[in-house]
Amino acid sequence: MTKQEITKVTIECRHGSGHPIWNIMMFATPERPDGALSYSELVLMAERVLRDAKDLKSSNGWLVSGAEVMAWSGSEKTNPEHRGLTKPHEFRVTLDMENSADLDREDDSDALD
Repeated sequence: MTKQEITKVTIECRHGSGHPIWNIMMFATPERPDGALSYSELVLMAERVLRDAKDLKSSNGWLVSGAEVMAWSGSEKTNPEHRGLTKPHEFRVTLDMENSADLDREDDSDALD
């Protein structure tokens, strides 16, 4: 996937119990004729964009804690040229990153319950 295929990016900071929790929502429209993008390719691109934008290095403990991909094809009203397509042409990826120190803390508190 290329940067030109990314149509919109939103990054949010959610305050956790230690480090912030970073969230990215990224929309992509593939330029490939078949429209085929794999789940892992979309998630990796969102991870790369968030890591680069906020300098969240894995060597500093930043890990992906969750990801979701939504795909859809166009309707006649929104995109007449996509009418009748059964393959998705647009994707939304949502991804969260947390610091491993905070994840370790959560695991310890679960063990105490």
